[in-house]
Amino acid sequence: MSSSTVTRVRRLLQPSGALSLGAALVVAVALGSGCALFLKRPSARIAEVRIGSVGLLGATAEVMVAVSNPNGFDLTAEEIRYRLSFADAGAEGGWRTLVEGSTEDERNVPAGDSAELSLSLPFRYEDVGRAVASLLGQGELRYRVEGDVKFDVPGPNLRVPFDRQGTLVP
Repeated sequence: MSSSTVTRVRRLLQPSGALSLGAALVVAVALGSGCALFLKRPSARIAEVRIGSVGLLGATAEVMVAVSNPNGFDLTAEEIRYRLSFADAGAEGGWRTLVEGSTEDERNVPAGDSAELSLSLPFRYEDVGRAVASLLGQGELRYRVEGDVKFDVPGPNLRVPFDRQGTLVP
């Protein structure tokens, strides 16, 4: 809390002050957590999806999540939850999950700026049997990447969703 905020609260607590102790505490909390009261919602979108490394047993999907921070203060992305799926008419909802999980690496998103947060999503070839059949049969593979970014802010969790569908063509 800044020294000017402390001075205002002290004035309110003096016997001649017009507010009660409870009201003074409410004012102090409101002034001390001003960024939470005026938080502008950040945005997140998938900027890029590509196949990264390829090995004997599996490969890695490289996903770039672009996050924009419209606030006048830095935000910390403390968790990213994700799910990578591919189109499969036989799966519930038409999508079969290839890999899902979360990362808890804290990443800074500067004030009034944006940052690209990279995700490496490893998967095994044995899990993509139907996807390979789709790729061979149709010459393309429809995919979906969805999830959310959790930001460290005062108050309740702030989770910003992202969702992108696309087609991989070899």
